[in-house]
Formats: sequence, structure tokens, C-alpha cells
Amino acid sequence: VISMLPSSCFSNTTNKNKSLDVSYNDDCSDTDHDHSSLSSPQKLQQQRSFAINNINSIKPFFMEDELLSIKIIFHQKRPKNHFISSKPGPGRIRPKILQSIPNTRVDVDNLAKFVLDSLNQVLYVDDRQVVDLHVIKVYDNEHDCLGKTELYICR
Repeated sequence: VISMLPSSCFSNTTNKNKSLDVSYNDDCSDTDHDHSSLSSPQKLQQQRSFAINNINSIKPFFMEDELLSIKIIFHQKRPKNHFISSKPGPGRIRPKILQSIPNTRVDVDNLAKFVLDSLNQVLYVDDRQVVDLHVIKVYDNEHDCLGKTELYICR
């Protein structure tokens, strides 16, 4: 999940908002070749080649002069012993464990560093543009509780 929030989400200042549309286009309609006769592995290889050849033309969403506020929520996968009869599934979390705090080996600062570093040259020029960072690590309480990461960015 990548969400663009109003600039007032973490402070009282108001700036212009940017919106972000993340999508995947499988048909490669912007290229001059036809994939209709290709099998899935061949199509994937052509998409990889296209991405590698055009990687230098990709520009970050936020330019270098934009300062950012980021909130990351890491929803950790629940251990099987958190579920009734140790069988994961919706509505099967033991009531006493529902609000437990994650006690995983991964430090929250290492999780945040991984996300921030991986977004360099993708969403922003460099993670030094991040001037405000909020990071939360919780157990996942939705669906099969397999975990997810939420990312909110404000200018």
C-alpha cells in the first residue's frame, strides 16, 4: 500500500499535494513489439529487458528539493499459536492475544531502513529528503494475518 496523504497529515503546514497512481500494465502497449505469441516466461524476459534498458529514464516521484514526512506501519505475520487450535484464518485469533505487541527478532529501525533505502531513486531522489519519520510494528489482525506494510508520504 502506498498512499499519498494531505500535507497536513503530520503537521499544520499546507503545501500542494501530489497524487500517485501505482499500476502494472501487462500488455506493454508503449513498445513497438507484439507479445501475443509469447509464452509467459518469454513475455517476462522481454519486460525485464525493457525495464533494464529504460531504467535510466525513470525519474523519482518527489524531486530533490522536496522534504518529506513518512509513516510506515509494519503488520507482522502472526505466529500459529496466536490462533485458536493453532489454525490461522479470519476470526480465529485468540481473544487474549489480539492486542499483543510483536516480539520479533527484526528491529523496527532495520525494517524502516530497508524500506527507505529501497525507495531511493524510485519515490524520492535520496532518503535524506525524509525529515520526519514515524514507524510502527504491530501484529496483523486482518484476513489470514500474513502481514503487510503500509507507507504514507506527505510533503
